[in-house]
Amino acid sequence: MYQYTRYQYAMYQYTRYQYVMYQYTRYQYAMYQYTRYQYAMYQYTRYQYAMYQYTRYQYVMYQYTRYQYAMYQYTRYQYAMYQYTRYQYAMYQYTRYQYAMYQYTRYQYAMYQYTRYQYTKYQYTRYQDPLFPYTKLEKILHQSSIVDIGGSVVPTVPSSHSFPHSLLRQGT
Repeated sequence: MYQYTRYQYAMYQYTRYQYVMYQYTRYQYAMYQYTRYQYAMYQYTRYQYAMYQYTRYQYVMYQYTRYQYAMYQYTRYQYAMYQYTRYQYAMYQYTRYQYAMYQYTRYQYAMYQYTRYQYTKYQYTRYQDPLFPYTKLEKILHQSSIVDIGGSVVPTVPSSHSFPHSLLRQGT
């Protein structure tokens, strides 16, 4: 009986040992699972951080692209303003040319009017004075009864109002 009791006690101790080993194994496994969880969390955190960095990069690139586009639009605006200024200047030059041509035309017309006036005055003077445009000396000589030009006799009133002043000049 003593031996049997000892055997029973030994079985009890062995069972306790088995149970403790089982509990220890469970603890080890739980620690392993926890370690795996921690590692997974670490990996996930790294992924999240990488995603955050990538998102920041994307945002910076988006802002940069917007800036580049704004600069492009501004450059286009500047070029359009340059073209417009050139057009305005060309229009100004053209207007100046048109005005100069207008002034020149006015001048030409005034000269034409002046020439007409001078011609009309000349015609009127001829009508009023048949001896126009001869010199005063020629008129005096012509108005005398007889003018001796190298022995020839010239009538006092020339025909068709044209006095041969060249002959007179030669005679004088």
